[in-house]
Amino acid sequence: MGLALSLYRMPSEDVLQPDRIAQELIERQKVLRSIAGELVQHQNMNKLIEKVRASLQREEQKLVQLGGTLREAELRLQGPDMDHEARIAALEGAKKVNVKDIVELAAKIGSSYSAPPNWTPTEPLGNRLPPAPTEEMMRSGHLGKEKPATM
Repeated sequence: MGLALSLYRMPSEDVLQPDRIAQELIERQKVLRSIAGELVQHQNMNKLIEKVRASLQREEQKLVQLGGTLREAELRLQGPDMDHEARIAALEGAKKVNVKDIVELAAKIGSSYSAPPNWTPTEPLGNRLPPAPTEEMMRSGHLGKEKPATM
């Protein structure tokens, strides 16, 4: 409407020159077309900007979730580390035991828990005791020698 008003407000001498008016209308139409083309470009650019913003927002949410997951994993990994530190401190403060003492004790009690290696039930035990006490051993022991209790 502004264009139409400006056409009506032309000086009176321009009204008498239709070729000049047509030329001015053609120029203004070219300007309007270029403005319309720029408007379409701006609209397309705005659509692209909105898509990029939405994509950035999704990526930011993913990063926040990933950061939370990493923090949770860090806390989970710190827990066992603290537990191991306590265990190591307990081991360092524990009484030292000689390995030879352990081997001697194992040899001493080993015959009461197991038979000699490669032993079969038909073979004699030699100087060793059987893995479990026999009835004769039970009767000849301290409890077998006591008198039975009377009621």
